[in-house]
Amino acid sequence: MKCNRCDQDILSTEVQCRGCKSEYHFVCSISEATYRAKSKSAKATWRCAVCRSAKNAVTGSATVDEDGDEGDSDTNEESSQSKVTLDAILKSIQFMSNKFDNLSSRFDQSIQENQELKEEIKGLKRMLERKDEQIAELDVRVNVLEQRSKRKYVEIHGVSDNDQISPENQFEKIAQSVGCGNITPITVTKIKLANSSFLLAKMESAELKRTFLKKGKQWWANLSELEKKSNAKLYFNENLTPQNRKMLKEAKIRAKIYNFKYVWVSEGRILVRKDDNQRAFRINSLSDVNKYIN
Repeated sequence: MKCNRCDQDILSTEVQCRGCKSEYHFVCSISEATYRAKSKSAKATWRCAVCRSAKNAVTGSATVDEDGDEGDSDTNEESSQSKVTLDAILKSIQFMSNKFDNLSSRFDQSIQENQELKEEIKGLKRMLERKDEQIAELDVRVNVLEQRSKRKYVEIHGVSDNDQISPENQFEKIAQSVGCGNITPITVTKIKLANSSFLLAKMESAELKRTFLKKGKQWWANLSELEKKSNAKLYFNENLTPQNRKMLKEAKIRAKIYNFKYVWVSEGRILVRKDDNQRAFRINSLSDVNKYIN
């Protein structure tokens, strides 16, 4: 049996026209899926394109098969299915487009919110930096005021730990030795540390304190070698605040590292100088230690 359209052999009957009884390959007449989807009665009344064309020429209208389908229903059905598929694709594309637009909008909004958050964080950091600076300035001012309250005090280190001698008697003996027998302190207190003790004396004025400190430091330097062997070495220092003590200690440590020649205290102020040809700097805070000694 040969196909009425391509004239090639048909191994088994695929589809047969009700009108001319000719047989066809599916690919030469109607899609197999469309044909098999038809009802049994529709299959029995199916006409080929040749018979449909002949009938149209006679009647002047489209042939209607017995199952009520028009003669070109196969083509129409395929077109309808294609249209449905295309509509579904378009709907899917539109859905995805809407989703993308929504995500894009949310993404843009997130970027904007992040940018605003960054600016807010920057503002907070600037505020914190200003507050840190203000706190540092307040710390310096408080330390200066505290140090001012100690402007009449002097410390004498290297004194005997003998509790049988009163602090007043110890001070009087030292004052006579250094040439300040006429200076009488307002108060004298012995401060005991872990491994030593020192006298803390309050003078009647800052001027008397300066005089006593000067005479005390000159006393040891003016002793002969024989006298130094028979006398305990005493150290005369200004009475510093805890903050100034810490700054002085750090300044001395750093001065050794960076070969600074001078680190000293004057009127409660800590001063540093690299050598005789350099200017002196005042240390007001721990940050100044790193700033000036480098």
